[in-house]
Amino acid sequence: MKSNIKSLAAKLALGVAMIVTPAAIAQAEEVQLYHSWSNESELAALNVFVSALEAKGHTVVEMSVPHEAAGSSPLAALVAAGTPPNIFLTGQSGFYRDLRDQGIGQEVGSHFKATGAWENFPPKVQEAIQVDGEIVKIPSGIHIDGMLYYNMKVAEAAGVDPTSWTSTADMFADMAKVKDAGYNFLGLGGNSFQAGYLFHALLAAVAGEDIYTRFYAGTPDVTVLDEQGFKDAVALFREIADQNDKGWVNRAWNETTNDVIAGKTLMQIHGDWM
Repeated sequence: MKSNIKSLAAKLALGVAMIVTPAAIAQAEEVQLYHSWSNESELAALNVFVSALEAKGHTVVEMSVPHEAAGSSPLAALVAAGTPPNIFLTGQSGFYRDLRDQGIGQEVGSHFKATGAWENFPPKVQEAIQVDGEIVKIPSGIHIDGMLYYNMKVAEAAGVDPTSWTSTADMFADMAKVKDAGYNFLGLGGNSFQAGYLFHALLAAVAGEDIYTRFYAGTPDVTVLDEQGFKDAVALFREIADQNDKGWVNRAWNETTNDVIAGKTLMQIHGDWM
């Protein structure tokens, strides 16, 4: 089985945020912000936007629900009740259709085109931020979870060259060298969403768009479980999980990232929020 390392990012859905009510930005008032971020680096990034809004006279009220605790369930309940937050982060088209049908959605295409942003978005981004032909999403986190990050100092010390890999077979052929040199090979933490993100990336890269779409459809197509591409993605997921170091069970994603930065681990598959 071969899978292209560089294709992990290319086949994933885009994450997007949306500002719901124009009044919330057009004039100073209370702005409700829904998010699931919790660690120090995430909040530091979020506070850049919060500070910019507050500087314009807005009062920002945050609704924070840990990613691990509830996923999108609280947001779904707010949208269904007709009381969505002004700003939220999700790529699921159903939310935007519900807002449109309730008459409380907001298109952002006219703003993007007036400011010149639209023509600078890659075609795949332009496609992903539309729902039923209407531009309603603001691009955010567009690389999501399929990026492979590695520490070249660790690679050089272990005598391997990640830039030469063209398949996962090439990658795993160098694993023994890295571990024999005293480093962890590929870092994975204990959060369930880390395992989920990794599987999303592998299913897209190994099994391809058709199987990925059928598996993650609103009503999953269970026949994909018998497809060879799906079985190959599961096998690769297990191979990555099996090589994990002993400390992975209770390790948060940012701690896993820090192990790569600190030179304890060669690499990590994760998103561009690192």
